[in-house]
Amino acid sequence: MKQTLITILMIMGFVITSANAQETASPLIRQMYDGNWPSSEEASKLRDELYYQRAVHAYITMLPALNTIGIRDGSEAVFGKGYNVLPIWKQRMDARTWVPTPNADVVYSMSYLDLKETGPLVVAAPQGVIGMFTDFFQRTITDVGAIGPDRGQGGLYLLLPPDYQGHIPDAYHSFKSSTYNVFLFFRTVMVPGKNGPDTGPAVETAERTRIYPLWELEKDIPAMKFPNAAGQRVNMMYPTDYSYWEKLKDFVDYEPVEAINMELRGVLASIGIIKGSPFDPTKRQRELLVKAVEMAPKMILANRMVERPDGRHLYYKDRNYISGWNGATAEWMQENYLDIDGRAIYFQQAYSSAPAMVMRTIGAGSKYPVAIKDADGNHLNGSNHYKMHLPAGIPAKAFWAVTLYNITDGTIKMRENDITHLSPNEKLKHAGIAYILQDASIFPGMTVEENMVMGGFLMDKSSQARDQAEKIFAKYPRLSERRNQQAGVLSGGERRLLEISRALIMDPEILLVDEPSIGLEPRFIEMVFEILRGLQQDEGKTIIMVEQNAKKGLEFADIGYVLVSGQLAMADSGDELLENPEVGRLFLGG
Repeated sequence: MKQTLITILMIMGFVITSANAQETASPLIRQMYDGNWPSSEEASKLRDELYYQRAVHAYITMLPALNTIGIRDGSEAVFGKGYNVLPIWKQRMDARTWVPTPNADVVYSMSYLDLKETGPLVVAAPQGVIGMFTDFFQRTITDVGAIGPDRGQGGLYLLLPPDYQGHIPDAYHSFKSSTYNVFLFFRTVMVPGKNGPDTGPAVETAERTRIYPLWELEKDIPAMKFPNAAGQRVNMMYPTDYSYWEKLKDFVDYEPVEAINMELRGVLASIGIIKGSPFDPTKRQRELLVKAVEMAPKMILANRMVERPDGRHLYYKDRNYISGWNGATAEWMQENYLDIDGRAIYFQQAYSSAPAMVMRTIGAGSKYPVAIKDADGNHLNGSNHYKMHLPAGIPAKAFWAVTLYNITDGTIKMRENDITHLSPNEKLKHAGIAYILQDASIFPGMTVEENMVMGGFLMDKSSQARDQAEKIFAKYPRLSERRNQQAGVLSGGERRLLEISRALIMDPEILLVDEPSIGLEPRFIEMVFEILRGLQQDEGKTIIMVEQNAKKGLEFADIGYVLVSGQLAMADSGDELLENPEVGRLFLGG
């Protein structure tokens, strides 16, 4: 009887629960499919979403390391590998070096040391160097220079692998890295020269650097190599495709377990990246990893656009300058949390972080105010014209500088294509950029028409060039009348008209015009500028012109830049510069 009663009660309880599910089920059960399993399709979507979110998180948190790996791999592919190889940008860095936030304010030297391969390394840092050593997460091992232990006097630094157990001599500034890979980043300051900054002494200082294994015999140490990295086309950016994950897996396998905390290793494991285990994502997982590497940087960029609610990003109370560290340490530690969003924003666009860049020291260190908005709070736009107001007496002991960047990588785009490294032929054919030389560039022994057709030598068919030439002859009757004459008999103004017309054969969007008035009589100068004005106003051509006739050039220009000895002296609208007496003083002296 007892057994029967128990059975009846269990059945009754079941009936009551089913009839009153909405009243008696917990909120969790109601949220989770009313206590049932999701459909197979729903479960698959959820697993994909979780995998994707973990991949986005992994991208954001591992970006500092991939940033450094990209710099190393790009450098070693061009300049070679080894602790004795220290590339130096001897004529300063420019846009041909693809690296986050390059600048030409100092002479850069960068090297990549592998302590797993070499064991402890000694770096003899010269006097006057400003720099740092970081691990491959760009966490500072030590500053070098005025803020470092050598206090700007130079010294011997001993870098130890994370698992080193051997003897440590006393005669060094000794530091243990958390990763086997170490990033060496030195900067040396230029001096004033006759025609602008002189890089010579800065290069000489950098070339006094010496790097060698602690326990290597002196006779076996290879000589240092200082390849000149200036003017080289080198891609030192972090990956933007699936290789991001392959490089990350190689890094995880190579470095010690302790280099990455266990919670982050758990995130990496959830997308298949486990130290010592194969990384073999499914086809669907590869698609999600590619999506993450495409979307995560856009998420970071979106974060850069908004103000922090706590205001810790603001450099001043009353202006829109911001700090790259948001009031945190060089490792983005706020008082009670790690600012992972701030760190990701920084390493998307920049590299290297050290205490010297954030400490409030007196007489040493660096300050980096950044502006992405104008005084009205609008994001800066390269199509607009801005004025920057700088106070007198900027308190910089060594130097101060202003650098303009693309918001992501400093490249130049035209028609949505990167044109930074295109050859002149490629720029003309694919990017719509034509160059009109300062010196006479016609072929005097050829006819005017033959000269014109030469402008289309990159076209697929010669008939295309002839058709285009006919259109231009129709526009400029003066040239058409002389089409069968040899170009060598043309007047100076007619030759310049021919050079301009020939450049138009490829129908460029941008004309680079070098000294259009040079050597011309006044009446022909007026004619040339009328032609250029028509191309600008009637056909929408963009014209970038260098011109020593300041009055004619500024009358023509929307925006003008005044250069003195190759250095920018003034910038303003053409009309404003025309009225500015300082322009005349710069040209005439006094």
